[in-house]
Amino acid sequence: MKKAAYIFTKQHTGELLEDSILRPLATGSHEPKVIALYFVEDGVYHLVKGGRSSKNLKLAVKDQHVKVFGCKLSIKNRNLQNVIVDGVKIGKFNDFY
Repeated sequence: MKKAAYIFTKQHTGELLEDSILRPLATGSHEPKVIALYFVEDGVYHLVKGGRSSKNLKLAVKDQHVKVFGCKLSIKNRNLQNVIVDGVKIGKFNDFY
């Protein structure tokens, strides 16, 4: 089975993230199997509770066991520490790797 991991650096990748990755992930229909997602720079805005991607991110973590990481420094620099979706791990790139 092929496996994939994605890195998101931009906030404006919402359509790609939601329609092509998260929605299929949440339903278990994404191929190849996604094992991890890493959000850095403005991509961390996708991790905010109540945002467009939050519901499917939660399902990906809970139901599909995808490891979702947010860059610690990017989250801190944008003051998002207290509004990140439950289940997202905050760390450095080597945690993702």
